[in-house]
Amino acid sequence: NSSSRKRFSEAQLRRAAASVPAQVAAGNARFAPREYAHHVGAAAGAVAEVETLLLLAVRLEYVTADAVAPSLAQAQEITRMLRGLGR
Repeated sequence: NSSSRKRFSEAQLRRAAASVPAQVAAGNARFAPREYAHHVGAAAGAVAEVETLLLLAVRLEYVTADAVAPSLAQAQEITRMLRGLGR
């Protein structure tokens, strides 16, 4: 049913969003720069997952494009910050 799929999508979105700072923190706890870069890359992947889930929610008409626009803009800014961290 649609409401259980919507709840599942919300859970996926929350998990992916929580993964972003968790990956950065895990990478920061590493001493090897290569491991840090790996975790920053994983965080960027989690941001991409969040963006995809938001766009999917719009396509499935769970939310409007206007409702997710600020979150998508914030995701793009976080991606830019992560690129800076990964250098």
